[in-house]
Amino acid sequence: PLAVEAPATAAGDEAGADDVLGLLADAVEVMRRDRWCGPTPRADLMRASQGYYRLTVHHTAGASLPAGDASAVAAQLEAIAAGHIERHYGDIAYHLLIDADGRVWEGRSLAYEGAHVLTANAGNIGVALLGDFSAADPTDSQVTSLDAVTRLMCHLNDIPAERVYGHRDLASSLCPGERLYERLPQVRDSLPA
Repeated sequence: PLAVEAPATAAGDEAGADDVLGLLADAVEVMRRDRWCGPTPRADLMRASQGYYRLTVHHTAGASLPAGDASAVAAQLEAIAAGHIERHYGDIAYHLLIDADGRVWEGRSLAYEGAHVLTANAGNIGVALLGDFSAADPTDSQVTSLDAVTRLMCHLNDIPAERVYGHRDLASSLCPGERLYERLPQVRDSLPA
């Protein structure tokens, strides 16, 4: 399948990625990249996307922020991105991130392969929920937005439900935390057959 094929755009390019975020904004509140500064992405350290055929859900495993504080979320994203750039990822590892209010924050451009599953980044859209869901539940707003993101990305890329993973399905990891991982069957079941 082609990468993020939105109407009238080339697959995998920056404009196509912007169109996808526009489509997503019809369902959930989208916070574009310019809402948080973060370090400048290093395109020389990233691979261009060759198309998407799977989606992986993560948690950031950091402290959950109180609902309503977009400036604190922006600061958290900047810190995550800085850490990922220090590791030579080129940018924040995830394509989309979801905060406690269910806002979907633009991360790495969909024009580039993610850096979120060590040996399985090719063809893999990375979606991370902010927080640690080892023992705590994601908010209902986060799960609702995860459903919307997953439905849209799977529809645009012909990704079947069986290719929607938790990080632990593809690598030795506890991510996305037990409580979020338990919700993934519900997310897969919300996808059209």
